Order: sequence, then C-alpha cells, then structure tokens
Amino acid sequence: MEFFVEITEKYGREAVLYSVRKAIEDVKNGSVLSSEKDAEKIIQSLSAQELEKIFGSKLKKIINATGVIIHTNLGRAPLGEEAVKEISEVCSGYCDLEFDLTKGKRGKRLDCVEDTLKFLTGAESVAVVNNNAAALMLVLGEFAKKKEVIVSRGELVEIGGSFRIPEILKASGAKMIEVGTTNRTRISDYAGAACEKTAMFLKVHKSNYVIKGFTEETSLSSLIKLSAEKKIPLLYDLGSGCVDSSLGQNLYGEPDIKSAVKSGAHFVTFSGDKLFGGPQAGIICGRREDVEKLKKAPMMRAFRVGKLTLAALGSVAVMHALNSSIAAPAVKMILSTEKDLRLRAEKLTKLLKERGFDAYLEKSAAQSGGGSLTDIKIDSYCAALDFQGKKDKTAEKIYFGLMREKTPIVSVLRKGNLVFDVMTINERDLCYIAESVLKISENIKRGEI
Repeated sequence: MEFFVEITEKYGREAVLYSVRKAIEDVKNGSVLSSEKDAEKIIQSLSAQELEKIFGSKLKKIINATGVIIHTNLGRAPLGEEAVKEISEVCSGYCDLEFDLTKGKRGKRLDCVEDTLKFLTGAESVAVVNNNAAALMLVLGEFAKKKEVIVSRGELVEIGGSFRIPEILKASGAKMIEVGTTNRTRISDYAGAACEKTAMFLKVHKSNYVIKGFTEETSLSSLIKLSAEKKIPLLYDLGSGCVDSSLGQNLYGEPDIKSAVKSGAHFVTFSGDKLFGGPQAGIICGRREDVEKLKKAPMMRAFRVGKLTLAALGSVAVMHALNSSIAAPAVKMILSTEKDLRLRAEKLTKLLKERGFDAYLEKSAAQSGGGSLTDIKIDSYCAALDFQGKKDKTAEKIYFGLMREKTPIVSVLRKGNLVFDVMTINERDLCYIAESVLKISENIKRGEI
C-alpha cells in the first residue's frame, strides 16, 4: 500500500482512483497482457503508466537518428535556436498580435510577417493558414465553389495522413475535372476541357513521389500562357516551400517559390514546415485583390494561425531574407558536407567501440522526407552496431529501449543491425546516444529488459 500512499501524495486522490480503475478495466477486458502473477504489482505498474500519460510531458524531445530530415512523424522541420528564442520572448507574456502600436488601436494579425513574406516571395500579398491543405481549401472554396477545377490525373497527390487532392477539392465544394493520363498530360488536354464552367486550373508539384519512364508533364509556363488566353486563374500548389532559385539548384533542381510567383500564377501555395524550415503553416501568395478577399472569407477564421506559429514563422522568414537559408536546420542538414558527416560518424563509432560494442562506420543514404526532394538519396554516413549471427534479439531490445529513454532516440533496424545516421544527429547528442546504448545493453544482461 506504500506505493499508493506515495502516488496519492504526489498526484492526488482523484487521479489515483482514475488510474487504478483504468488499470483494473484494462486487465478485465484483456487489453493488457502481463507475465507478472501478483495482481497488486500488475495494478501498480499499470496505474503508474496511466499517471505518466496524464501528468507526463505531452510532447517529448526526440533524437532523430533515422537520416530522414523532414520527418513527418517526428515534427517535420526542426526549428533553429533563433526561432525558439523568438517564440519564448514573444509568447511568454503579452504581444502585439492584433494591436497597432503606432495608432494605438486594433491591428491586423498578419502584419508581423506579411512584409517579410512579400519580400521573400515577390507576391503582391500573402495570407497564412494552419497548413498547406487549408491553403488549398481556402482558395478553392472561395474562388471555385460549385464550379469546375481542371487538374492532371498524374498530379492527384495523396499527402500525409491519407489526405488526397480529390478529397480536398470535394470538401471545398469544387468539382474536379481530370485530364490526361497518369503518366502523360499535354497542354491540349487542359485546353480541351476548359469551358464556361471552369473556375480554375490546378497544378500540383509532385513533391512526394515521381513518375518515370514514358511520361510527359505540362510545364508551368505553358499553363500560365493558357490561363491568360482563357482568362482562367491558375492555382499552383508548390508544396515543399523552397525559398529561392539558387538554393533550389543546390537542392537537386527543386522549384522555388519566387520563380513560381514571378511566372504569373494567380495563386502559389506552400508549406511552412518543409524546405522553408519553419513551423507548420500554409502560405498563400497571390494578387492583392484576390488575397485580400481570402482574408475576409468566413473560413479564414477557422484556418488562421496563432501567436506561436507567427513568432516562429516570422523568425525563419527573416533568416531567409538575410540570405541565411542555411540557418534553417533542415536546409543546413541537406547541404551538409561529406567531410562533416564522416567526422561525426567516426566520432560516434569510436564512442560506441570505447564502450565495448562491435561498431563500424559505413556510408548511408539519407532522405529529405516530408514530401520534398522525392526519390533523392542524400549521401551520408552512419555508425552501426553489428549483431549479425546473434539470435537473442539484442538489437531489437536496444532499439525499443532507446525509445524509452528520458530523451528518446529513434534509430533504424537494418538487416539485424542497429544504425544511427548522423545526418540528423547533433554533435552534442553523440555521447548521450553511446551512453544510452551502454545502459540498455547492461540492463539486458541483467535480465531487466
């Protein structure tokens, strides 16, 4: 009973009763299996787990050792120190979110980022919503509701969480008109489908997949020309959010925002948390009168972002404006030199060997991830633990044990070995990884895992 006295003092009677009842219910319905025979110990263990779920940290800092840079499951693009500092300073108290300090009256929510984003993108006006799917929904719902939108069959993208372009179109109230085939769509296909019911052409950058072989894709410039001839607006869903053309060339020819806006598309939308390197957000670039109409749309309030997002987005946008794109951690990782990566991998391999492990260095192929730079493997290095020939599932036990650490480490199980790709690992975390592997290995030997 001492256990329950202690946790009652720490968490309160109501929370402890809730956790115990939940534990008993889980045991009764068979949703939890345990090798433990003592009923009280089972309830204690399950109650402790439930209390940790309630009172523990809601989100945990993760050390990403997978080599996937913009990892959707791990929060996508990491924010840099400047952005985190900005959030802390601005949001720890009150801020001028919707207050004009020069006029002493209510201001506009996007004033804090609009000028910087307009400078970066070259757009007449910009709007910010909570993600790129919301950006598409807002534009389509306002300008194409109950009307037709023409899109290539080869661009009917499915984005994270099973959200699909056809479903977004349907939810916005627009009617989708598919043209071309999966692998080939010509400008004549768009022209042939255009009629008085057509509200918009939609072009989607295939940022999370590629089609190879006997293919043909209608260029953005051809669609811009057709858009002008037919007087039908073009919405370009750029998605990945590469900032400028010089950076785009360094990033394997990725299309960039500024060029897309300059091309003449009526709307260009992209994500804030991919190659832009900021928080989750959807940015809409367009002509002044069109974007101002979007800002007044009823759905804008449902899609609008809060002060945390705006603080982080503003900080990252300023970094880009100062030509410090490499300061965004995600971009910095993608542009890492082979020398730096090898040195980091050598250091981690040495740390693991010093702790008695059969570790080795090898080349690896990292990925941008998160719906960007699809099909591009980025040269990297990793430190690996060799468990070949062992049938005791030690590698698997260490793999899952690392994810239960105070600061969880997500690594990769590959062909029976445990791999740590240094592309996504900070130098300061190398010792912690090695020490964590040692601690878990010793727990396994003692039979505690």
